[in-house]
Amino acid sequence: MTLNIPKEKWAQFFSDLSKRRFGWTTRIEVMNDEIGDQVLSENLPLTGITFEQTGDEATIEIAVGENMTHQSHTIVNPGKVAFFGK
Repeated sequence: MTLNIPKEKWAQFFSDLSKRRFGWTTRIEVMNDEIGDQVLSENLPLTGITFEQTGDEATIEIAVGENMTHQSHTIVNPGKVAFFGK
């Protein structure tokens, strides 16, 4: 099942998702037609996802990991957010 999230609900969606899935094992993958799909990180616990809109620029910040294996990934001006569930 794929659920497309309207942009006006992104901030609340990510806040809720971060609370419900805190500590869950993640896989972060970039899906891009130009460079192909790329795995950025795998098997790290989720610590949070935030969305911020400032003027014309929007960012999604994804934080994963713990202690020495912490990573953050920033998506600038995302075009779409979709939730893939079973």
